[in-house]
Amino acid sequence: MGRDAEGLLRAVLELIQYILHSDIVQYIRGIQPKDFYSDKILLGTFLIIVLLMWFFRAYRALSLVAGTYALWFAKVYFIPSQSVEIDLTKLISFAIVGVAVGALWLYMFFIRED
Repeated sequence: MGRDAEGLLRAVLELIQYILHSDIVQYIRGIQPKDFYSDKILLGTFLIIVLLMWFFRAYRALSLVAGTYALWFAKVYFIPSQSVEIDLTKLISFAIVGVAVGALWLYMFFIRED
């Protein structure tokens, strides 16, 4: 049994080293929200995860995933990545998305009783 655990640990360490030294991390950092609509693998994976959460009635986790995606989408498209002046309409749009997601999470985690 000790040899099996040692082999498993070695395999996990090799996998971690592969992930850290490959382009996977850079690929994940480079993903934009619009890529979910154009890349079939990302879209399929995202839809499978969402549908499984819906099928198993994991509505709180589903609201967490959907809210996080909405905030990420709003951050990428409404807040500039460079230190330039921000447009007031984009800031208000980001605030509206943030308030809506906050209200959804407040309802799902504190008000709703399953």
